[in-house]
Amino acid sequence: MNTVKKNYSQEEISMAEMAKSLAHPARITILKILAQNQNLYDINWREITHISPATLIQHFKEMKKDHLVIGSIVDGKTQYRINWERIEMIQAQFGDLGLILKR
Repeated sequence: MNTVKKNYSQEEISMAEMAKSLAHPARITILKILAQNQNLYDINWREITHISPATLIQHFKEMKKDHLVIGSIVDGKTQYRINWERIEMIQAQFGDLGLILKR
């Protein structure tokens, strides 16, 4: 098979990475819970989301990697909060999607 390698712009790569970080309904659910509650270091995520602990850990890991959430240790437990600066960056980037696609 003959394939052509595409040289993607940094903007295209960045937008794809942002979309990927939000491309799972569980991550959207987790972000919604975090947005509605401030002190969530002592909650039972499994009970609220009905997602297995291993899967939750993986979703938090991906969201931390993409800077959607920030984790800190409080009393030996990980407390997560939304990185609003990153959310605003994503919102701005995708708010301009129509302009970007017309370039």
